[in-house]
Amino acid sequence: MQLINESDNGPVCPICLSPNYKILYKITINMGIEHLGINPESEQGAKLKSIIRKLWEGDVSDFVQCMSCSFVYADPFIAGT
Repeated sequence: MQLINESDNGPVCPICLSPNYKILYKITINMGIEHLGINPESEQGAKLKSIIRKLWEGDVSDFVQCMSCSFVYADPFIAGT
């Protein structure tokens, strides 16, 4: 796990607004699509990739834990993730 304080460009906790967090794990777009039981290489998977890439503004999402209040959330924090 990596402890990070990136108040300039990193996420802030949606609960307490602290910029201090540690990365618990990362998931890729393909991992997320496979978790839904969809083949990322299928036509449906390709459509989902496009949508998720726009939401995430990239291909990876970090799951992080706030070092102040211990809340765990996804970065980017989209639709209550």
